Amino acid sequence: MAMVNMLTDMGVSHWVELGISGVVLVAIGVGLWIASKQFQAHNEEITKRNEDISKREEAVMQKSVDASKQIHDMFMKEQEGNKQWMESQQSMMEKWMEAQSSAINKMLTVLNESSLPKKYSPEEEKKNVEFRKFIKETLDSVMKKTCSQRAFFCMFHNGSHSLNNINFYKFSLMGESWDDNLASVGGRLKDYQVAIYSSLLDRMDASRKGLIIKNVEELRDDPASYQFFKDRGAKSAIMQAVYDKNDEVMLGFLVSEYMDLHPEWGDKEWHARKVPVTRAADSISGVFKASAVDEEMRQEFKKGGNGDAKQQ
Repeated sequence: MAMVNMLTDMGVSHWVELGISGVVLVAIGVGLWIASKQFQAHNEEITKRNEDISKREEAVMQKSVDASKQIHDMFMKEQEGNKQWMESQQSMMEKWMEAQSSAINKMLTVLNESSLPKKYSPEEEKKNVEFRKFIKETLDSVMKKTCSQRAFFCMFHNGSHSLNNINFYKFSLMGESWDDNLASVGGRLKDYQVAIYSSLLDRMDASRKGLIIKNVEELRDDPASYQFFKDRGAKSAIMQAVYDKNDEVMLGFLVSEYMDLHPEWGDKEWHARKVPVTRAADSISGVFKASAVDEEMRQEFKKGGNGDAKQQ
């Protein structure tokens, strides 16, 4: 009996344990089911969030693509505009360079033509040789009659040109006679600019019948004129303009120079020595009409005043 009771007790206890185990298993299963549901819900929420993020990323990406396309279109449009502008600027530059090239070529043509020496016929050249010979003989006579140490004749001519073809008027030595104790200044008295010595030339032109300079120190207030004589060591001088045959323009000038002062000479003595210079200038002016250079020089001087003739 006791055994039965014990077995009975043991069986009940077993079933109780089994029941408890079942309840535990059920609870575990329910917990697992609830956990799975929660996990599923969490996964669904994560998936939805990822989908939302993907959609936003796609939207942002699309906006970026659209913006890039818009920027590209704007850039291409601007490039097209720049291309058209560059083409127009290049066209304008080509036209400007063509115009400049044409202007420079014309200018060079004028300069080249003006720099070419004039060709003379044998008869014209013979007259020019005779003219130069006459100048030398006249200067020898002037120096002798005025008791000077040097006599020379300068002629005006057009010198070099500026880029816009403006002449730099000049004068150069055409002939010279000098004392045995002196040296020729032919190599130095060349291409003197008229503008620098305009004061002296104007005074000589205004006097018409010659200019007497008893002492070059009187010219100190006019540095260019003063230096013109001091360069050759002259102390006093007589100057006379040479005009064309119609007495219209000055073609050159005669100078008789003294290397010493002559305070012993009064006005009468100076004027007596000026007469040969004046007569010599008149003779040279008269000979111009027989020279091949006269008409051309006269026309050139009428254009430019004292100093626009071509050097012969």
